[in-house]
Amino acid sequence: MTEHDRPLPDALDVAIVGAGISGLVLARLLAESDLSVAVLEQRYSVARNGRFAGLVEVEDIRALGIELMDPILVGEISGIEANEARPSEPEPLPSGAVYGVVHDDLLEALRRWCDERDVPVLPDTTVSELLWDNGAVSGVMAGSGPREIRSRLVVLADESDPRLAETFGLRPDWPPTRLVHIGKERLAGAADGIARRFMAETGGIRSHYGRWTSQWGDTVEAYIVPARESVTVGVAYLLEDEMASAHHVLEALAELKAFPEVEALLSGLAISETVTEVVPSGWGSKPPRLATDGILVVSDVVGATNPLNRDGLSGNLEMCAIAAGAIREALAEDDVSAAGLASYGTHMRRTVYDSRNGGSLRPQETDDGKFLSPLLRKSGRVTASSKSATLSAGIGPVARVFGRLRRAGERRSTS
Repeated sequence: MTEHDRPLPDALDVAIVGAGISGLVLARLLAESDLSVAVLEQRYSVARNGRFAGLVEVEDIRALGIELMDPILVGEISGIEANEARPSEPEPLPSGAVYGVVHDDLLEALRRWCDERDVPVLPDTTVSELLWDNGAVSGVMAGSGPREIRSRLVVLADESDPRLAETFGLRPDWPPTRLVHIGKERLAGAADGIARRFMAETGGIRSHYGRWTSQWGDTVEAYIVPARESVTVGVAYLLEDEMASAHHVLEALAELKAFPEVEALLSGLAISETVTEVVPSGWGSKPPRLATDGILVVSDVVGATNPLNRDGLSGNLEMCAIAAGAIREALAEDDVSAAGLASYGTHMRRTVYDSRNGGSLRPQETDDGKFLSPLLRKSGRVTASSKSATLSAGIGPVARVFGRLRRAGERRSTS
C-alpha cells in the first residue's frame, strides 16, 4: 500500500502542510499525544536542498525518539578570529550535548519514525486550497486528484505555499530591517580529513562562530559547522545593509573564506553547492500573527528562525515544541479559534521574540562593554562575545515539551 492509498480518518485532528523539519517534528510531537495527524508533502519542480549542516541538541534527538545515522558530536564552539575580533579560547560543550547534523539525515530519521508509527506522510500532495464549513476552515484540497482531507486544524509548516498564509494575514510583509540574507556553501571532503582538521581538544569536533566588520564597513555574522563528509560555511548579512552597500552576501562569504584561519580550515575541500536565501529574523513594534481560526503557522515566515544559532535548526525545534503544546490544549478544549490558539503566540513572544533585544537586528552593547549578536538569543546558551557557545544548561526545547505532555497525561489518568 502506498502513502497515497493509505486510508485516513474521516476527519484528522491536524493536517500539516509541508514535510520539512518543522512539519515532521510537529507531527512527531502531536502523535505522542495520540492525535490523528497527517503530513502533506508539497511537490516542487526543484528538489529541496537539505545537504547543509547545522547543530542540534542531543537531548532533543533523544526526546524525539529518533536515531540518526552515524551522528557526529561537537566538542567545542570556537570564535572565528578576523579583523579586530578579540582572540578567544575554544569553549567546551558538556559531553554529548550537541550533534553536527546534515538536514537530510534529520529528515530521514523523522520520516522513518513516522513510517514505523503509521503517521502518514503523503508525497506529492500539494495543497491547492482550503476547505470551509460554515465560514470556518475544515481541511484542505490536496494532490493532483484533488483529494479532500478534512481536519479540525490546519498547520502551515515549512515548504507550504506562502500564499496560503498570506490569505489569512499570517505572512508579514517584512521590511529589509527585519530580513537577513544568508549565503552558504557546502564543501565536501574525506571524513578522516575533516575529523582531523576540526578535532576538538576535549573530544568530538569543533564548530566555529564569529562576527566581523567587512571591508566595506558592515557587520557580518558567520558560522562553520563540520559534518561527517562535508563542512557547511555560512554568513548572515542584514538585507538593509546589503542594499545600502551594494555588496552581495556572497562577497561577504568570499571575504570570510579568505581569512587565514578559515582558509587553513577549508584548504583542499571541494565546493559542491552554494545557495542564498532571505529569511525573516526578529520583529518590529509587535510580533506577527501566528494563528487564526483553524489555521496555525510553523515555518520560517513567522520570523522565529535564528540562522546563526545552529543554522536555524534549534529555532525550528523550539517553535514546534511551543506549537505542539498550544495545539494539544486547543484540541482538548475543542476550541481551534484564534482565541483558543492564542497561547502559541503568547509563549513564542516570551521565549523567542522578546529574547532578541526588543526585536532589533543590530548589535547592542552589554553591561561589560561587549557586543551581543542580535541574531543569537539572550540566554544561558550564548556568550556576549564574538562567538556563540549555544550551550544547553539543561534539556532541549523538544525534551521539555515531552516532559510537559507526560505530566499532563499522568494528571488525566489520576483524575
